[in-house]
Amino acid sequence: MTTDGDALSPMTRYLLDEYGATLSSAAVAKLLGFNNLNSLAQARRRGHVPIRMFQLRGRREWFATAADVGAWLDQLGTASSEESLPVAIPSSQRSGVPH
Repeated sequence: MTTDGDALSPMTRYLLDEYGATLSSAAVAKLLGFNNLNSLAQARRRGHVPIRMFQLRGRREWFATAADVGAWLDQLGTASSEESLPVAIPSSQRSGVPH
């Protein structure tokens, strides 16, 4: 697979260099600010993860692409500092929030 390196954001380039094209659940949890894999899994089941995640044939774990994670992180960086930013809320703070 070839990609145009000039079209990639610095964040996406970093993610590709650091993790490769496919990020594990552990990497996604860390980058999106979840406390642990269980809180990411719960958010994914509820549809509260801001990126697309998928499974690979024969694997139980969930994955995401570096491009999807990079685009979401870039979107956070370009949002106005006065706006409310969409961020992952730690599970310890979500426990009492109705869904």
